[in-house]
Amino acid sequence: MMNGGCLVVVVGVVCLMIGGMLRDVEAKDTCEASNGKQGDCNEVKRSGKYKVPNNDDSSASDEEGLFKSFIHHDPQADYNKIGISFAQKGEFEKALEYFRAAAHHSPHRGDVWSNVGLVYKDIAFNLHEGSKKTQMVLLREAIAALELAVFLENKSAKNILEAVRKDFRSMFPHACMSVDCERFKLEKGALQLLEKNTVGDTIAAVAKLCKNEKSVVVPLRTADLNGPLSAHTARRLYITMRVCGVAVLRNAMEKSVLKKIIKVYEDRFESFSSRLAKWDHKGVLEWTDAASRSEDRYEIKFKVEPPFTYPDVTANRFILFVSKLMLGDRIEIDTLSTVTSLPGAPNQHWHADVGSIFKRHIRSPDRHLPPTGVVIIVPLVDVTADNGPTEFMTGSHISLGFDYWHELNEKNCPTSIIRPEARMGDVVIFDLRNHHRGTANNSNSKRPIMYMSYVEDWYFDKVNFKDTQSREYDSLSFQQKKLFGRLDHLEYVRKLEQLLTERGADLSEYQSQGGYKKVDLRA
Repeated sequence: MMNGGCLVVVVGVVCLMIGGMLRDVEAKDTCEASNGKQGDCNEVKRSGKYKVPNNDDSSASDEEGLFKSFIHHDPQADYNKIGISFAQKGEFEKALEYFRAAAHHSPHRGDVWSNVGLVYKDIAFNLHEGSKKTQMVLLREAIAALELAVFLENKSAKNILEAVRKDFRSMFPHACMSVDCERFKLEKGALQLLEKNTVGDTIAAVAKLCKNEKSVVVPLRTADLNGPLSAHTARRLYITMRVCGVAVLRNAMEKSVLKKIIKVYEDRFESFSSRLAKWDHKGVLEWTDAASRSEDRYEIKFKVEPPFTYPDVTANRFILFVSKLMLGDRIEIDTLSTVTSLPGAPNQHWHADVGSIFKRHIRSPDRHLPPTGVVIIVPLVDVTADNGPTEFMTGSHISLGFDYWHELNEKNCPTSIIRPEARMGDVVIFDLRNHHRGTANNSNSKRPIMYMSYVEDWYFDKVNFKDTQSREYDSLSFQQKKLFGRLDHLEYVRKLEQLLTERGADLSEYQSQGGYKKVDLRA
């Protein structure tokens, strides 16, 4: 039947509305529930016994062995649409498989999380009598998915969420709606304060949720090993990044992959050290491929080559998930480097890697804007209190006025300052706007970390490394250097290509052959 110009298909215990529900062009397909009660629709077709997600706190294995059984690896496939087709046939467990695959590849899409929540709800409501414990587990996951859909601004998910919460309270009047009740209460309180958009309430929100290093660790649970991240984990990851601006995932990177990176790093750092020894230290320690970040602390770019181009590194499923969850799928890697602090390196100054993109509009608290990028820290040695973890001002990614965070330090910061230690295999993720610093290396060994930034594809970091410029660029004034930097770099590349062509080089051997539209590219 038709409802407001949309095709409504009644299946099982859910009414599916196809088309016209969302503003986002890529979110045309949706699987939205009506507010009908159980039994309003046809009998559910069962595709087999449903396996209850295990939401214990066991840590992930760095070998990702269990995830190798996951078969839906194509990021271009429309798993959401496939899931809808199964839901229309009443095969809700099969629909869930594809909706979770869609959430794995497109965690930024609220419509997908809404579909995940709806199917969990439908499976829960159609279990046989005596399955109360299983129903509770499924409904908790449904609520987590629907809450995440609301956070991601899926409008229709809000009413569905309230209906599922009402059903949960009716069925389990004394139970918490989350597997971690204490954390759930903290998150709820912090989000309510954050929505008020005042300086005091924002500081209170951050203070409530981001008290210490443990509070920013997002456990990878058994369900996250067996397949895509659970809605519970995704929800917690989103809230932690949104409120605290930093999160830690344990054992998210394979150690076998890190060993390959370390080998390349050692060769690269040895070469850099030789170059540094010949350099006039009174000059500016900044090049196109390296830079000094403070006394005895150096950042060196990696080349775009193996092992950094291996999918297990830059397309690591946990790293890519959180990047797309916070930024969307039109993302690019802006920085691929290492930062090494030598023995005896002192505390770094407090800083944000880049400034706000809206400097003229942040003199008073306003709506908490999403990030333009996230930074991934991958330790290449175990990072301990002795060799200098990165230190963060929690909540400092939230605009509270132009100079607010710049004027703070470890002595007067109103939110917690945390120094999460990390072992090899762990990753530390932080909002590009977060104020942080490297701490002193009091050990006898250098402390290298891999440093990757993932950004919206329209964003360019114009602060941390120089572009290669032409010799004519040197004759420009400071003002002209700023105005013409981007165009001069392109002209420099054009001149190099022209020179190579004049000397008989065939540039087609080195240039991409195309075969794609840039607008179609997605991570």
